[in-house]
Amino acid sequence: MIIRNMTSDDIIAIAVIEKALFDSPWTDTMFDSELSRNDSFMLAVAEEERIVAYLVIRKGHDDAEIFRIAVIPEFRRTGIARTLLDRGKEWCVSNSVKKILLEVDEINRVAIDLYTSYGFIVGGRRKNYYGTHDAILMHKILTSEHLC
Repeated sequence: MIIRNMTSDDIIAIAVIEKALFDSPWTDTMFDSELSRNDSFMLAVAEEERIVAYLVIRKGHDDAEIFRIAVIPEFRRTGIARTLLDRGKEWCVSNSVKKILLEVDEINRVAIDLYTSYGFIVGGRRKNYYGTHDAILMHKILTSEHLC
């Protein structure tokens, strides 16, 4: 398995995963636009040249938001998501980020459990953000031990 920076060559495969996994998938154009930003960090995970997971983070002033993290079903529970979070945290630390933000569908218990085990805490809700489901807003403070 290879974890590498996402490229424009990955976008078609990632868009297929998006459509399969998300009710409101990002489009090819959205990924392409994100790739052109200098405040974004985007990783792709390939298994024998097939994209199986990816991560998209964008930095704000002193925080960063995880916009996308996805692992195709047959590669879930293998540690890929945690490894992507580790790489994302490393990037955040190297870019002086103090807090990482994300939102997750309230019915996505597996993701919520992963984020909680990784040290994210619930900070709020957006009512009916995902149609009839709320978005759970979570964050992780990067303490001085992370920033050293």
